[in-house]
Amino acid sequence: MVGITLGLLMARSFYVDPNVGNDLATGLSPTTAWKTLSRAAREEFRPNDRLLLRGQTVVPGGVTLSGTTSLSIDSYGGGLATIQAGTGDGLVILNSTGLRVQNLNIVGPGRKANDGYGLRLERVRSSETSNLEVSGFRSGGLTIDGSTEVKVSRVVAQDNGASGIEVRGGYGALPRSSKIHITDSKAIANLGDPKNLTNHSGNGIIVGGVDDCLIEFCEAAENGADMPREGNGPVGIWAWNASRVRIRNSISHDNKSPGTDGGGFDLDGGVRDSVIENCLSYRNVGAGYLVCQYQGGDEVANIVIRNCISFLDGTKNMNSGIALFRPSEMKNIGGIVFENNTIINDRFAVSTMEDISQLTFRRNVLIAKEDLFKLISGPGGFKSATIERNLGWQRAGAALLVGVPELFSDPDIWARGGNWSIDPKIRIPGSTADLPTDPRKLASMEWFVPATDSPCRDGKRVICGANLRGAK
Repeated sequence: MVGITLGLLMARSFYVDPNVGNDLATGLSPTTAWKTLSRAAREEFRPNDRLLLRGQTVVPGGVTLSGTTSLSIDSYGGGLATIQAGTGDGLVILNSTGLRVQNLNIVGPGRKANDGYGLRLERVRSSETSNLEVSGFRSGGLTIDGSTEVKVSRVVAQDNGASGIEVRGGYGALPRSSKIHITDSKAIANLGDPKNLTNHSGNGIIVGGVDDCLIEFCEAAENGADMPREGNGPVGIWAWNASRVRIRNSISHDNKSPGTDGGGFDLDGGVRDSVIENCLSYRNVGAGYLVCQYQGGDEVANIVIRNCISFLDGTKNMNSGIALFRPSEMKNIGGIVFENNTIINDRFAVSTMEDISQLTFRRNVLIAKEDLFKLISGPGGFKSATIERNLGWQRAGAALLVGVPELFSDPDIWARGGNWSIDPKIRIPGSTADLPTDPRKLASMEWFVPATDSPCRDGKRVICGANLRGAK
């Protein structure tokens, strides 16, 4: 006990005040504060030290800290301090353990005037970032590289280039990232990297080279509109080359792309043993929920997308709420289950490029103006899929359901699976403007709830389609 007490007494607080500080001072009190973060970068911090920036002031950034243990970086005196970058990074922290970065505003001059990252964490462990606003960086807002046991909470990353929040690992000398938790965060209007002409950019939240990642209560919106190419990407919230990813209780809406994606959620090449659940996607130009393989990607396997809603997604690409993409030469994709989802679309509920084995659709509500299952290209369609106990119906206008569409190219498959063609009697919004943007309101959302006499119910129990009421 004495040793622990002495260790805590050794911890120090250092203050930075750009208005009245002096880099020749000790920095150990508000009255002897340093003036710059550059002075802080020269300090050898002890375990449990604190670096405090005067709230409602602007501190020049472009600073790298390395090798710290249990360092806290925070604002003091009321309000958020702003770290203002030039053409490079805002704040970079390397090889650190027990880090806490919180209550800061990190600002760059804009994605077209900057080449850096807002906050980049590389090889950090057992650390947390919370209550941050990061904007104006070309390479990304918050980026986590080769790190483990990192929690991201209440981060707003907006108006950046490549991405809002990104987790990476397993490339070059960097280890894979692991045990990442992203919660209650927003990625808004990250429009694209103007210098990236060969790959996707403008993603909301993207994780790759990652094992064991939880993304929950997050919003991605209005991303990707200015990606400077017409190829693949971007997507609101997605994973690639990752295992044991769980995306839940999140909303992705109004994401865009000049290219072939721009969807809400995606589990992409190399993703295994992963789940998307209790999510809402709407008004994205790409599919609400995409499962994709790309050339050279590792196996996609053991994927479950359940209890999710897509409303009027695919306004341009794939024209469907659920989409499956696999180039004809790529066979390593399978073990994919869609269950208890509600998909409402102005064209198709589900679309695919080619037949995919080990693909199951179970207890979904599928409503579309045209085909429920649409083969976009390639042979086979859905011949190998298991399609059972789904409810299909036709959308003829806002909140208006009439008749039965052409459910499937082979009606025998629909009949053999015990599927229904009947009005689901669920409450449908007249406009996407009626839908929430706050993921914490999903559990109380009134839309898409089946009526008491709906065939989606067995008494009080919802047996078909999504049920976000009370979902946790």
